[in-house]
Amino acid sequence: MIKQINSEIKTYWNVVRNCLLQIPKIEKHILEIGLNIKNNNVYLSFYLDRSATSYVESQIEFVVLESLKKLINNPLSVKLCFLEQSFNKTIINNVDDFIENLDLYYFKPELTNQKYIFKYSAINDNLNKLLINSTLWFGQAKYFNDSFDSRYLIQADPTNDDMMKFYWSIKYNRPYIPNGDNPNFSDFKASFKPPSNKDFISDLEKYHFSKVISPRFGVCCFTENCNEQLMWSHYADSCKGVCLVFDRSKATKDVSKFNFRLNKIRYRKNLPTIFWDSCNKVIGNVFHTKLENWKYEKELRKVYLLEDLSSDRSVEFDPETLIGIIFGHNCNDSEKLTIQNLVKQLPKYKNVQYWEAVPNIQEQRIDIDSGNINFSETMFL
Repeated sequence: MIKQINSEIKTYWNVVRNCLLQIPKIEKHILEIGLNIKNNNVYLSFYLDRSATSYVESQIEFVVLESLKKLINNPLSVKLCFLEQSFNKTIINNVDDFIENLDLYYFKPELTNQKYIFKYSAINDNLNKLLINSTLWFGQAKYFNDSFDSRYLIQADPTNDDMMKFYWSIKYNRPYIPNGDNPNFSDFKASFKPPSNKDFISDLEKYHFSKVISPRFGVCCFTENCNEQLMWSHYADSCKGVCLVFDRSKATKDVSKFNFRLNKIRYRKNLPTIFWDSCNKVIGNVFHTKLENWKYEKELRKVYLLEDLSSDRSVEFDPETLIGIIFGHNCNDSEKLTIQNLVKQLPKYKNVQYWEAVPNIQEQRIDIDSGNINFSETMFL
């Protein structure tokens, strides 16, 4: 009974969350939503920005209560907890522990306010294409170096019928249509042997990652940090590559070009959890959550939904936004000269400066003399 109730509540969590995020006057104020089912109570916590009024809170409460009233077997009371922008310490002693212990959790990715953002690269054909075409590549998550990137945990209480429809759709590479034409489904059903719940959830997540997350979304990555030793090693060919410097204040208003509104990655102890009810939508926090051992990267991302699988994964940026190139200390002189000559041949790059990343052995850090440019300067678009 309790298991069924919890499943119903988590299904309505999906409904409520998706509903609230589709109401612009409410969605713009919601930073985080948390669900916790404990001691026969349902706790919904809303972390709102400071501009949220009591009217916004009342509208959230109305949507939540109207939805939860529809639960068939719900003997549970619902408690709404509206948290201020800085968490109420009388309720929550440790914000991180509070988030990690929630049954389900959603957050709106936070925009960076850094004026200068950075992109590490090896010196190769991909860098040449970026410079020549002024385009940024939106890659597939399955090719990222983090095996857990854009992955998530699933909670589910599937029936055998749910499992049959899922495995049938995989076998015939088409969605199951309720009351529609589903060829060979009767024969498939007759011979179907349901796997364990654990195996089903694992297969479901792998399929969703390979068929939806990776092919249908493009991800472009940047960082707020240009002097991280590990990033120079991992992404700039062991310090033989470069780090590109972009000035977000010079971003064009042309909607067809990259706008440099970038979201920060949220680093957590655990991957995000999604409750699967066969109609769940992809939520942006999946792409903006990484495990905390990657925290040093201070990563920023832009995520695009591709209109179709044949869509071009490259997006043009305004050349004026590229204002500098930092060479790694292992980059040889001939490659430096090649890059400088290439940029010189492209008049669209008017103000590109060149710097070097130099190991400071005494202080055990990477130094970059950027002159009159303060790489830590902040701004708002």
